[in-house]
Amino acid sequence: MSISRRTRVCVYQWSVGCKQQCARLDCSKLVPCSESLQSIALDEHLTEDKCRVTALCALRGELYIGTAWGCVIVADATSLRPLTVFRPYEEDVRVIIPLHPHKAEEAPMIATFGHGYRPLLQRYTPHSSSSTNTHNGYYCLLWQTQHWLPD
Repeated sequence: MSISRRTRVCVYQWSVGCKQQCARLDCSKLVPCSESLQSIALDEHLTEDKCRVTALCALRGELYIGTAWGCVIVADATSLRPLTVFRPYEEDVRVIIPLHPHKAEEAPMIATFGHGYRPLLQRYTPHSSSSTNTHNGYYCLLWQTQHWLPD
């Protein structure tokens, strides 16, 4: 069996009962909301290779998807409707790990591992040309898994 290039950018939901596809999320159609006009390269072509799915994790009704372009996509696990997309890494998201709370009233967290940390604050504030917008190396970031949508 071969996998086409197109399937590497899509996440599919299959029904075990009726043995058919129920939903599909095409990661090549999503742009991170964590960018400003200064930080996003409008002339940069968003190729399918950059939108390739590199990590996946399901936790409490949400699906967390990492891409080769450094994006983390949060989607509703039932419908695959994207809730938010942000780009904390310059390159690929390698791993997404669920971190379950010790107490039931606490929110779970996820840990993401990726290459080239991109600080959010520097993307929205003016900076000198000598400063860098990214930090090389691999980074682990911890995220609370609540309030992805405004109340």
